[in-house]
Amino acid sequence: PYLAYPHVRRDESVVEDIHGRKIPDPYRWLEDEHSPQTKAFVDGQNRLFESWMDQTVGEQKRDEVRARLRTMYNYEKWGCPS
Repeated sequence: PYLAYPHVRRDESVVEDIHGRKIPDPYRWLEDEHSPQTKAFVDGQNRLFESWMDQTVGEQKRDEVRARLRTMYNYEKWGCPS
């Protein structure tokens, strides 16, 4: 099936110097989970996934996969003490 991937901006200006080596990080902007650009990218990825699920497995199976994913990711989590 045809999948329309969302556009991903590459920011070629972000380059780190790690122990004397220049390491480009063109997707650093995606680390800001609160930015409108990151949210738009994630929304596009979610639409892509939903489209793929609709085209390949159908609504009933999609709901089963969604329920299974929720089960897998719904576990007790800990964070750093504050």
